[in-house]
Amino acid sequence: MKTGEIKCHGLHCSQTTLIRSHIMPRAFGRLFKGEGPNMALSMRQTGPAFPQLGEYDESILCAECDNKLGVFDNYALKVCKEFPQKHTTPRDNIFEMPDVDGDSFAKFVLAILWRASISNRPAVAAVRLGKHESMARDVLFGAKPLNAMSAFKVLLQRYTSDHLDPAGIYTLPTRATFHHWNSYGFAVSGFRVAAIIDSKPMPATLASYIVNGSKSLRGSFKRFEDTSEFEAVANMVVADARRKGVPPWKLNK
Repeated sequence: MKTGEIKCHGLHCSQTTLIRSHIMPRAFGRLFKGEGPNMALSMRQTGPAFPQLGEYDESILCAECDNKLGVFDNYALKVCKEFPQKHTTPRDNIFEMPDVDGDSFAKFVLAILWRASISNRPAVAAVRLGKHESMARDVLFGAKPLNAMSAFKVLLQRYTSDHLDPAGIYTLPTRATFHHWNSYGFAVSGFRVAAIIDSKPMPATLASYIVNGSKSLRGSFKRFEDTSEFEAVANMVVADARRKGVPPWKLNK
């Protein structure tokens, strides 16, 4: 390897021919743009305020290693596509989708966080796995099982909305606090993801909602308009409209 060449971050990989590796898999962007009006399309149309939605990094992975992570991306894409038809509501405000490989879905979440953590792109600068970064790599490339990363747990909510298709809501991960646990939060295909990376124990009441190791997805519904994400998006849309000279009363037309 020549001095100054950038090496792939994949496990035991010395490849220096790297590709555009998307933080949020490209397949999700194609899904959102191809299924009618939704938040991803609306956010993209507002212009430079939302460049992060197609965020990629040309300095983190080679094609082979990116494709290995793509296995988890493709599995999650399948789950997201099937959710509207296959989920049930066993009781008020709770959803359940059976026959899901929870570990594969959790690895999809971990892959997004890991790509963001090893990237120097400003849009994901707040995502840093620190001491967990090498363990995440080992898990994603099959050197260790998912349960070896005991601090990592995934919980889900599902957006509902009065104004848009929840399947089109997605964002890049940002730092968050889920109750008193350190975590990262992001939205993908209508799911609100809480990716907890914290060794503090969780109460038994949440055990059945942890995606890792589960054979189903379980969580609660959350009205998008009642979340901080909606307020942030609304503020950015209004600000962008003002820059363009669009009267506020025309934003909903």
